[in-house]
Amino acid sequence: MTDLHGGPRFFGLERKYMSTAQILDLLEEILAAGSRAILKAMPRGPLDKFDLAVFERAVSTGDAVRLLLSNDHWETASAAVRQLFELCVHMEHIETYPNRAAAVARFSEYGDLQQLLGAQRELQHSHYKGQSASIQDATTIEMALAHPHKSQFLRTSKDGKRTHWAQSWCDKNLKELCVVSERKLRMMNYEILYSAWSEQVHGTPGSLYERIRFHLSPQPLDYYQALETDRVNGIGTMAVTMLLELWERLPGSPPGYEAERHLWATRLTDIGTLHAIDLGSLAQRHT
Repeated sequence: MTDLHGGPRFFGLERKYMSTAQILDLLEEILAAGSRAILKAMPRGPLDKFDLAVFERAVSTGDAVRLLLSNDHWETASAAVRQLFELCVHMEHIETYPNRAAAVARFSEYGDLQQLLGAQRELQHSHYKGQSASIQDATTIEMALAHPHKSQFLRTSKDGKRTHWAQSWCDKNLKELCVVSERKLRMMNYEILYSAWSEQVHGTPGSLYERIRFHLSPQPLDYYQALETDRVNGIGTMAVTMLLELWERLPGSPPGYEAERHLWATRLTDIGTLHAIDLGSLAQRHT
């Protein structure tokens, strides 16, 4: 067999292409089922509504990953997968609180704080550019920030002279949450997303290196194709795994598809085995 450039096709790469199509098909199937489940969802109380909102965001983000990977934009897709990863980490940490309702309330209150601080910065930016800023809006934001519920997130500097807002809703950063996670692969995934692939999110020189080298010192086409395919497979696998985790983890996530979810996880593992693809054990949902 030959490739589009007339050379011999790299058989291992052909198998990886097959796995890519299967991973993307699986991702699309899960997202379609998730969308149908959302439309049928009937949340009964605040906690169910919270879980539904998280699940909706996960499905929306997963769809962005699918669209990007379908066009081989794995670099940009890695940023969206970070969102799925952080949702998984935060939802897992919420489970460690003896009172889930209180943890959800704290999480949501911090979300409101972030929105207010963002709006405040936008007003400051408008003022800096010489644009008119609404005094009423600024006053409303200041009053909201002064609400007693927000005081739980005020922190004092070590010298006791300044106050500042907490950097997270639970006083732990993402890495610290991964360290205390019950999931064995949490730190591995963190290192991949926030170290190995971090330059792709931030647009550092490392994100351009392969393209620069392609023009300065070209490698065989199969080299670049294999590299791109490995990344697409890895990110697609992460997206599938995290969507399934959230669906299973959230008590108020849309019901149904229990049997399908088990089959989807099995299929993901089978894809890696059938095509000899190293998925980094990311498909192991219960490790």
